Amino acid sequence: MKDDKIVANKDGGNIWNADAAEIFFTLPQAAATHAGTEHYQFGLSAKGQRWNWCNMDGTGQRDPTYVQVAATQAADGYTIEAAIDYSNMKKLAFKAGEVLGFHPVLDDTDATDRELQMTSTGREAHDQSKGYGQVTLLSAMVTNVDPKGKASLAWGAMKAK
Repeated sequence: MKDDKIVANKDGGNIWNADAAEIFFTLPQAAATHAGTEHYQFGLSAKGQRWNWCNMDGTGQRDPTYVQVAATQAADGYTIEAAIDYSNMKKLAFKAGEVLGFHPVLDDTDATDRELQMTSTGREAHDQSKGYGQVTLLSAMVTNVDPKGKASLAWGAMKAK
């Protein structure tokens, strides 16, 4: 994330109110047709924190220990990397060819509370009245991918699906 001022002044379930990313996953039918009232919602902060607000398995509102997160900061922004043990998202089928509802969100502030939220759909993070985006799971690991200089190409491909 390019950011001229990194603010990571929130903890726990409040990390959305600072510089952070949110990631939503939902069932395939919710992705295409209506609001995903049942979904998984994970938060990742610019200082490497994690949170799970919504969880279709009833275990939300907590620090998800099954999520690994690392964040690095630089003068012009920050990078967040995360790995989610998907076996903890029991309501979703993680197998080759499966299509899941997916919604990435970026939160930004330059002061004390969130001032801007950027979403892949252009709507507020929880307003999925016209559906989520979609992600299709592959049958094999993608190897030898160098993301440097290719983020806009990958993002464009994701939005076009």
